[in-house]
This record gives sequence, structure tokens and C-alpha cells, in this order.
Amino acid sequence: MGTHRSALKSSRSSCGRCIIAFLSFLLCIGFAERKANAQTFEDDVEAPRKFNDVLGDLLNEFSYDLKTNQVSGLQNISVRRVAVSENIPKSYESYLESLVLERVRKHSKIKVIQCTACRVKRSVVENNRLTITIPINNQAELDKLADQLGVDAWLDIALLYQESSMILAFNAFDSKTKELIWTKVYSSESINRKSKNVDANGKVEEVDEDSPKKRKSNFVGALTLGYHLVPNVKKASSMLGVNLRAGERFNLGRSEIGAMLVAIVDPQLFVSDYSNVDGDPSESEEVVAGDGSTETITINPFQFAGGFFATYHHNFFTLPENIDSVRFGSHLGIGALYSTGFLAFGGRLGMNMKFGHWFLTEAGVAYYAPTKIRVNKTFEYTTKGGIGGDITFGLSF
Repeated sequence: MGTHRSALKSSRSSCGRCIIAFLSFLLCIGFAERKANAQTFEDDVEAPRKFNDVLGDLLNEFSYDLKTNQVSGLQNISVRRVAVSENIPKSYESYLESLVLERVRKHSKIKVIQCTACRVKRSVVENNRLTITIPINNQAELDKLADQLGVDAWLDIALLYQESSMILAFNAFDSKTKELIWTKVYSSESINRKSKNVDANGKVEEVDEDSPKKRKSNFVGALTLGYHLVPNVKKASSMLGVNLRAGERFNLGRSEIGAMLVAIVDPQLFVSDYSNVDGDPSESEEVVAGDGSTETITINPFQFAGGFFATYHHNFFTLPENIDSVRFGSHLGIGALYSTGFLAFGGRLGMNMKFGHWFLTEAGVAYYAPTKIRVNKTFEYTTKGGIGGDITFGLSF
């Protein structure tokens, strides 16, 4: 009886320890999940952006306008005034001017002229009264300095900072006519709306800081169908072909590097039976065997082939791309043409015209070098190679 009670007590103790261990395990899981949720919540909360980060975004927008020649009418400029809002220290004016001029020198061909005399204070005593003047406040003196230094336009810069937004504004005036020739306002609110792409899951994708206009994918491609004139085994063949070109844009979209796949086929395969009889004189070549004997071997032209080219493409249109006008481009490719038992290396040079957003036509000239074909284990035949070409029409994407 005592032994039974001892065993029962030991069993109860073991069950109790198991229950305690199980509850501890659940508590650990609950604590870990709560900690993970808290961490997720902290990650979802967007931290306030720093002052210099927001200003950098505004300057990036300004840099892109300079790169794409959207700042027109400016050649030789000099900064006349720099103004900041009251909640920004006055000492920040010289720093802001340096940031702006750095972008101008780096991303444009605009010449910047430093006018140190424009901000030199001058004191004049008239009628026992001391007057301090600055040339930028005296239009006559400012005109003289513009003639001496060769300044074509004066640039005014203003920076307004608020708790919810930041604004960077530019005004450029002709030094002779005093006409406003360029003005632009960059707002952090509009940049934030453009630079964040929120998907269905609420995730936010940040864009490249260096160029806000690169938010679209740099991947481009084209799929076209048309006529191909191809140097075949014995002579050129008229064939139907498909070109697939894909690449990645760089150099602000002016250049593309990628690859082109070419698939060609004899259209006679689709419209009628192809007649190819052994011994046809127009398709035969007489060869001499090793023992001096001769035999006639029929060498048939290939009826389908594929090509691969590494390509460099250059766009001649101005950026940003205007889909309302016809745009031109050219490409250079190096690769090879392959068919069963046939491999010829070559190159191609092409031009293309783009219409609207989707459609384009391409024309190319290709050259394939002579190559050897092993007819059987004994004989080899050398093709002539030559120049071919194609003209196609299709879609760009």
C-alpha cells in the first residue's frame, strides 16, 4: 500500500512538473511573440527625417534638372542673394550657397562667377551722417560689376523650413534686361509623394537618392518581327525572323547595354512543301575523296537558325523622353549565328525609330564570317559568309 501511494505521489509530481514546464513554454512563446510584435510596430513607425536629408532630396531634384538641361537660359551666373527663414541660422546661408554651386559645377556646363565685391560693405559720410551701402542693394553698382565680371544672370536662392515641409526656391534674372529668365520651386511634400510607392501590403519602397527621376525601372526591351536576308551555306536566303532585344539603361537613359536574340526560319516551311532533291546541280558540290575518287554531296541550306548578340544601344532623343515625337536610336552588336552543324561569328549595326509609347521599327545590317561545315566524317565545306540585313516592326517595353 505504501509503495502504491509512493508511486502515485511520484506520478503526480512528474505530471505537475510537466504542466509547469508546458506553461513556462507557453509563457516564453507569448513573450517572444509580444516582443516580435513590438519590434514590428517600432519598425513600421517611420522615424523623423533629418534636416540635411530633406535638403539633400531637394538638391537632388535640382541636380537632375541640371543634368537634363531643364535649367535653360543660364550661361555665366553669379549668386546675388541667399535668404533663409527665421528659424534657420543666418550662418547657414553661406553653406547653402556652397551646396548649390557645387551641384551647378558638377552637373552642368554653367559657368559660376564669384562676385566678392558684390557683398563688400562701403561706408560713406554725407552731411555728417555715416551711410553703409552694399552693391547688391545698389542697382547701378551691380550693373557695373556685371559688366566687369561678365555676369549674364544673377541667381537668388531662398530656403524656407517649417515643421511639416521644406521649400527651396530659385530665381534667375538677366543682368541687363532685369527679366526673370528662370524660376523653380522644390517642395519636400511633392518629393515625398513621388518618391514612395506604397503597395497593397503597406510596404514603402524608397528610391535612389542620387537621381529622383530614376524611380522607373531601367530595364528596356523590344520584340520585333520582319524580313531577314541571311548569308546561308551557299548563297543569301530570304527568311522570316524575330528579334528580341533587352538591356539596361545608364548614362541618364542615353545608353543601353544588353543582348539580342534572333530567331529566323524559312517561310516556305509554312506556305508549301520544301523540295530538296539529292543531286540537284544548283545545290551540289563535287568533292574529291582521299583515294582520288569523286562523289557528289548535296549541301542543303539551313532552314532555321538562331543568333545571339551582345549589344550597345545609344539613344539620340533628348531626356526626359517625349513619347509625342519620333525618337531615334542605334545599336552595335557582336555575336554569332547558329544552326545544326553551322556556327558563324559576326556583327551587326542597326537603327531604330520609336513611335509613341509602344511601337518601333528597326533596320540592321549584319556581317557573318566564313565558316567550315563538316559534311560527314571525311569532308568539310567552307561557306562564303557575307553581308545580310533585316527590317522589322514590333513593340518596345
